[in-house]
Formats: sequence, C-alpha cells, structure tokens
Amino acid sequence: MYGTQTGKSRYISSMATFPSYIHHALRHARREGRYYLKQSDAAAICFDVLADFPDCREAKELIYEIFCDEWLIYRNRIMNFERAEEYDDRPHSQRYRLAVSFRHLSHWEILDEDGERIFHDEVPDELLDVEELLEDGKMQLFVAYCMGHEPSADYAWPRFMEAAKKAMDPTAALMWIAEEYTENGYFADAADVLTELCSSEPDYAPARRLLVEVRWWRDYGAALPWIPPAGDGSRFRRLYPLLYPDRKPPDEELEYFLGRMKIVGTAPTWEPSVNRNIQSWLDAIIPDEPLLEREDFVDWTYLDEMTIEEWQCKFSFEELPESTQQSIQKMREDPAVGALERCERHMQDVRGKQYRMSLIVEPDVPKNNKPIDRDEEFDDYDDDEEDEEELDEGEDDDEDDEGEEIEDEGKKNGPASDLEVWARNLGDDDDGGNQGGDDDLGHDHFDDQDKVLPI
Repeated sequence: MYGTQTGKSRYISSMATFPSYIHHALRHARREGRYYLKQSDAAAICFDVLADFPDCREAKELIYEIFCDEWLIYRNRIMNFERAEEYDDRPHSQRYRLAVSFRHLSHWEILDEDGERIFHDEVPDELLDVEELLEDGKMQLFVAYCMGHEPSADYAWPRFMEAAKKAMDPTAALMWIAEEYTENGYFADAADVLTELCSSEPDYAPARRLLVEVRWWRDYGAALPWIPPAGDGSRFRRLYPLLYPDRKPPDEELEYFLGRMKIVGTAPTWEPSVNRNIQSWLDAIIPDEPLLEREDFVDWTYLDEMTIEEWQCKFSFEELPESTQQSIQKMREDPAVGALERCERHMQDVRGKQYRMSLIVEPDVPKNNKPIDRDEEFDDYDDDEEDEEELDEGEDDDEDDEGEEIEDEGKKNGPASDLEVWARNLGDDDDGGNQGGDDDLGHDHFDDQDKVLPI
C-alpha cells in the first residue's frame, strides 16, 4: 500500500521533528480512515496538519493511503460514471473526474460570521467593481471544463489576472479566482494563484488551507485508484459513434457552441496567456507523468479488451424494464411521427449505460462501519443520576486542567492553533501511545517507538 514506511531511519528523520500533537492527529486520522464513509473526515485532519506543516510527507502519503479504501474506490467510480463513462479517455474528462472527486471529498470551506458556508457561485458584492472581468474568465473556464476546448483556459487566465490587479479588494479577488480553478479541476493554476496570495497575505488561513489541498490533488490526483488511466481520446472517438449513433459528435457540438459565442458576443477578443504553438511544443518535450506510480487496485484492461458488441449491448423489447415496456406500448397505440423510434433508441442507450455501470462490482469485503458507543448513546436513560453527575463533574475538572496546560504552553510558544488544542485533548484519551498494538501511523513497528514518538 502506498504511504507505508519501509524503514525505521526514514521515519525517525521525518516524524521526530514534529510536535507530539501532530502524531496524535495522524493516528486519529488513520483510525477514522478505516471506517466506511469516514475517509473524507480523516483526510481533512491530514490537510489541517499540512496547513501548519506543509512539508509533512507522512500526512500527504496517509491521505493517499486512506483514499485507497476499496469501498471508497467503488463509490467514486459509480459517482464519476454518471458524469463521464470510464471508456471516455479525453483529457478534459480526466480533469472532470478529478474535479467531481474533489468536490465530493473535500471539507475545505470559508465560513461567514454566523458560521455558515460561503458559496461563490456568483461574483460577491465586494468584487462588483471587476465583475465583468471575472465573468469573462469564468465563461472561458466553463468552456474548457465542460466542452473540452483547452485553448479557452488560456483565455481565462489574462482576464482573471487583470481583475486581481484592478480589484478594490485583491485578496477577495484572488481567493475567488482560486476557487474557480479548484472547482473546475485546474489544481496547478489554483496553486499558482494561492501561492501569490499567501506571499502577500501569509496569515490568511483560508488561502493557506486551500493551497495545501490543491497541491495534493495536483501531485497525487492522477494516481487515485478510481481514476482511469489517462489517454488521448482515441478510445472515445472510436466507441462514441457506435454507442450513440443518433447523437452529434462532441466536436460538432463544440464548433456550434463556439460559433454561437461569436454571434452573441461572448467570444474572447483579448490575447491568450500562452501561444498554443508554444504550448504544444512544451507538452511534447515535458511528459505529463504523475508524481506516484498507479497501484493496481482496479483492472482497467477491460476498457480495451471488450468487443464492440459487448460495448453496444443491444437489448430486446422483453429485456427492457417493465415500466419502459409499458411506456413504449402506449406510444405504439397512438405514435407520433418518429417519436416511438426515438423513444426505443433512447431506452436502448439508457439500458446500455446501466449495463456498463453494472461492470463496476461491489468489493468483496464487508463495509467497516464505525461502531456506536452505546454507553454514550443511552446516558440519558441511566437510572443512577447521582453517579452520572459525579462523572460529569470529574470530566469538567479534567477539561479545566487540560485547558490550563494548553494555555500555559500557549504563553510560552504563542497561542495554540485549533488543531493543536483538538489534538492535545485527543491525545489525553489516546491508547497510551499505542503501545503493544499496531502502529496507527501505518509504519513498521519497532521496539524503540517511544523514543521516536514522545507522546
């Protein structure tokens, strides 16, 4: 499994340099990541660690290992299939899958004064002075993201940078731009914007937190086990006309869309950020290789081994769902011109897609659901209320002592971060440094572990 350490010396030289509460946080993240539907929570802890310690390699590798959970792989394959089938090997479909996965798994967010999440689907009020520039860039990024027209992304960058220079609130402008790039899967561009923002606003926590996350997705995203291997679109161009013979080829739809943009006046009239000839030359000499080699969690050979007949998967009328048969039968009694034929073809398309999705099988391991603490759940029904009150009082005293310790330490080393306070409180309830059990950081267990992890 990726992320596991192979030797003691590398572990000592790296993790021994971090405070003890970082060990507590990563131990807790590993334990949470073993439970069904808890992987995103565990990864969020690791990203919080990286926000304070960007060079913590163990946190980066632990995120990848957590994301290699079999049930998480299955759920993400199904989720991405509904938007882009796995045979689609076009580069922008790959980015689309990564963007959808990020939105599904990320816990990053900006909260307002009331603790509610701020959504930046529209240009906020504080950026209305550069709204037109931002909307121009957003439209170009949309065309690149949804339609696969890569040059459009080159037209988005100049508009965004001009908006950042002219905005009355450049911090808000750069943050909005970074969110747009992130939501659309352009993690490298988002990292560039956030790096510039953090250089001018080093104490702006939301930017620092998002920066470590987009860097991780930029470096590790291509190796995620539910993402099909990258391609050049040749498989899609071969199979799409066979699977959907009645639909227009995507290239024709793109040409029509770009033509409409010229007619309505939304086509770019400014120069792109980079000449496409230079970009093509750079793409040819600089290989686009992932930071990590892919693990064989999924057998992707089926994408090239299935026959055309298997891909097309034609169904007879009797094989269609009963509700579909009834709808078609009603249309046969009083059919409009061409409606019945289009309906039957559409049902074949839907049924074929359902069949191809059925090739994604559930893991053969049971879901590791997090156990429920029954004692805590039924505390309200405890008959011995006096004992319960005494226990609560004791806990309050402990919490007061913990707060004093953290406060004293904060006076010596500066105020403690939210992560530090949380992790130190967590450490007091830990399993005694994990003695005598499996190493929760996922590394090889060795006898002098206490010397390495002074917890």
